[in-house]
Amino acid sequence: MKKLIVYAAILTLFISSCASPRRYYKKGKMQQAVAKAIKNLRKHKVRDKDVIVLEKAFAIINDRDYDRLQNLLEDADQNKWDKVNKISKSIYDRQQQLRPYLPLYIKSEHREAQFKMYPVKDLMIKSKEKAAQQYYRNGQKELALARKGDKMAARRAYSFFDGIRKYYRSYKDVESLKREAHRLGTAYAIIGMSNETHALVPARFKNEVLRMYPADLNTFWTKFDLNPKSRKYDYKIMIRLTNVDATPEQVRNDHFIEEKEIQEGTQYVYDTKGNVAKDSLGNDITEPKYVTVRADVYSTEQFKATTLTAFVDILNTKTGERLMSREVTANTEFSNRAMRYEGDKRALSKETRRNLGNRPVPFPSNEEMLIRAAQALSPKIKDMICENVSLIE
Repeated sequence: MKKLIVYAAILTLFISSCASPRRYYKKGKMQQAVAKAIKNLRKHKVRDKDVIVLEKAFAIINDRDYDRLQNLLEDADQNKWDKVNKISKSIYDRQQQLRPYLPLYIKSEHREAQFKMYPVKDLMIKSKEKAAQQYYRNGQKELALARKGDKMAARRAYSFFDGIRKYYRSYKDVESLKREAHRLGTAYAIIGMSNETHALVPARFKNEVLRMYPADLNTFWTKFDLNPKSRKYDYKIMIRLTNVDATPEQVRNDHFIEEKEIQEGTQYVYDTKGNVAKDSLGNDITEPKYVTVRADVYSTEQFKATTLTAFVDILNTKTGERLMSREVTANTEFSNRAMRYEGDKRALSKETRRNLGNRPVPFPSNEEMLIRAAQALSPKIKDMICENVSLIE
């Protein structure tokens, strides 16, 4: 399958590299036809058929773009300048790519190829400034709403101010306005925990459950805190511990026998008369001697488990609306298997041999089991918050 995908990719690349300007032209892909023809000119491949296609495709796409440009210029919409700049730049770049190869002569038709060039450079420069101005004005309008508490307006303002980067690396006070828009558009969430069970949990239990770095949760528009700060929080994420299920310490002792037939030396083969059998050379005939060996195995298994169940709730602190409530569980287990044997070690299975030497050990305390379960719960909570961060962005 992998080889097939690689082959298909190579074939696609090969077909693409072999595509001629005429092939693109027939498919109605004028921009690609022009680009391919100019690429051939760079390689000094000046063929009549390519120049003819270039002449036709260039006229179609250039005239079409220029007509769109004129229609936009007649439009009263003040947000048009972004499109005006994009189209005028496209025309300008296309014409500049072709200029170094002009004039082009079509030998088979005894004429020079005709290419109409539109004067768009001044418009491209003008529209650049106009577009930046419009982005700036739109950003200021949205920022005014943001200062009244509209976070979505703040984010739209940021988008407008950020859009100016397409035209100017530095423009007026845009950077400071972007910082303000980002600050006003950021949603803050506080993460807390409550114990709704009757179980007593260790003092460090909460810290283990909330063992996560806010930086790992933060997105561009959302910031999380584990410890309350002097700010208003838009959302509250509550981890509600609803159940602690702990099994008692379990010990199971077992005794079983393992047997195995093994080869232990050789023995003579006797004929029907009770004599040692001989081979054709007169030598005594022997065969492997098998014996059954046995061992008594004594096993001690220890087991203890703790399961935590919690709900992750996302609350809108302004409206009190519960945006999400999902259950998450984590389990931790302690198990140990100790074995000893009496008898012939050769009778033991591979599994039994692996457990030889293990001894019964003290059970972890209930507190330690809770801490281990909390450590297993923490990454699951973190993943759940990350998967649902769009609810508070």
